[in-house]
Amino acid sequence: MALSEGLTLDQLDSQQVSELQNLLLRAGYNPGPVDGVLGNGTRSAYLRFLQKNGYDASSANVVTSLVSQLWSNAVPELWEGVRYGGEANATSTTGGAGAPQLPAVTTAGTPGVGTTAPVNQATTAATSVVLPSDAATEEQVRKQYPHLAYLLDNPEVKSVLLRATQGGWDLTTLQGELWKTNWWQTTSSAMRLWDQKWSQDNATAMMEWDQRTVSVSNLTSQLGFTLSNDDAKWIAGKVIREGWSDEQLRRYLGQMARQNGIGAGQITDQAASFKALARSYLSTMSDQQAQEFAIRVAEGSLSREGVESLLRNEAKSRFTWLAPQIDAGMTPGDLFGATRNAVAQELEIDPNQIDLNDSNWSILTSPVVDGSTTRSMNFYEAQRWARQRPEWRLTDRANRQASELGLNLLKTMGVLA
Repeated sequence: MALSEGLTLDQLDSQQVSELQNLLLRAGYNPGPVDGVLGNGTRSAYLRFLQKNGYDASSANVVTSLVSQLWSNAVPELWEGVRYGGEANATSTTGGAGAPQLPAVTTAGTPGVGTTAPVNQATTAATSVVLPSDAATEEQVRKQYPHLAYLLDNPEVKSVLLRATQGGWDLTTLQGELWKTNWWQTTSSAMRLWDQKWSQDNATAMMEWDQRTVSVSNLTSQLGFTLSNDDAKWIAGKVIREGWSDEQLRRYLGQMARQNGIGAGQITDQAASFKALARSYLSTMSDQQAQEFAIRVAEGSLSREGVESLLRNEAKSRFTWLAPQIDAGMTPGDLFGATRNAVAQELEIDPNQIDLNDSNWSILTSPVVDGSTTRSMNFYEAQRWARQRPEWRLTDRANRQASELGLNLLKTMGVLA
């Protein structure tokens, strides 16, 4: 061992601290990270070991005289078991490297399974060990690494666990070998934790899955489309097992909304509000564009403020002379409102019938160059322009003016008194 006779905690180098931390962890006293740093976690774990085994607290700084006790108490335990399940309650019958003694199996068979194999021919040719069968080793895996037992169905990981159990690996070696597997490299931490829960506490996992399925169904209904229960459950499973964030879920549902179409709901309402907002900026927005904006807002990749900023910038580039007012919070609809109302009054029509984006009315939003100043058409200019339009002659206002003009003419001629 790296730990030498007569050392105290404060005399340990980084390698020796790491060894002590591994011993504490295997004995069921969580020191925190195995990092070679003698911190409060390591000191606290060592003190708990002393108290549990009847040593006086005055021994808290003495290492070597108690190391053998740590070895004898050590039972290899999965690191997640310590991290998530609290300190292991380890009572040990192990010795040497701390691996539990496996039952001898004398049945002859395939080499490496229940047969006699040399331990170390360089040391002694006469010494041999009888390896247990896979079934016996699997049972030992379930006892020794309960949090990994569900992975015995994975051939790659099963091979590692069998070798770890047969070889009496310490946790560092086991963890290093697991990290090398394709299983570890292709599954996230969220997936591993969920698969573990599904295997060990299926009732709780199933309840969580059902609750998330209801949540997904409710969210899609709010957004304006409906999923079958199977589809909602499949999505809920992805959310839980892959650890999706709310943003990831909303983006996935946004893609489904694009593909499946939507009905009444938040997306439809938002799309209608965007079309109204576009009209206030005198911008033409199609139903498809409005729906896409609404879906992106539902996904969380865009905000209403972002949409309005796009419309504002478009309006400023179109009506450059109005940029200061637009920056101040006014819309082109506000700024051209008086002009439109004046024309509507002259033509005796509803102002909403005047589409300022239509070429028939575009003059009302065109710039007027007045010397060195560029401005919009004013109220009186709008009235004068309206009276020049053919439809003005059909209005009651035009008929009254024509009648008054005719009467005044007849009076001037003396026909009427």
